[in-house]
Amino acid sequence: MLNIMLAKNLLEASNKQLAAVIDQFADERAYLKDPIKARFECGYIAPVFNDALRAAGISGAMQISIPAFMLPELYGSRVNATHYSHVATLLNNTIYDWTARQYSPQCPFPLVYKLRDLPKEAQRYIDDRRV
Repeated sequence: MLNIMLAKNLLEASNKQLAAVIDQFADERAYLKDPIKARFECGYIAPVFNDALRAAGISGAMQISIPAFMLPELYGSRVNATHYSHVATLLNNTIYDWTARQYSPQCPFPLVYKLRDLPKEAQRYIDDRRV
């Protein structure tokens, strides 16, 4: 089971600059709290968040693609899940997902979880694709 937490709980003032970027991004894109509006936006929002991080002087963020079949508890079991991926941001071994509510409407916004909390197969998949 994923250890899902709110971004603020994860950060707990360990990085005020990152917390400020997350707060501003969440305010500016509050429409993504709506599961319908978040649908199919992951490929657009992840790079926009990465750009916001870079603009604030935070480096190391990368866009990742997570195969849905590796995380059915989070992204559901869809028909053709083996061909479907979800896009999020990875920064310092933490994943930031701004559009997860399209799958789980009650999840935190943004959804934040540690890479180490993913199944080993998903961790290897992401690690193998790091630049």
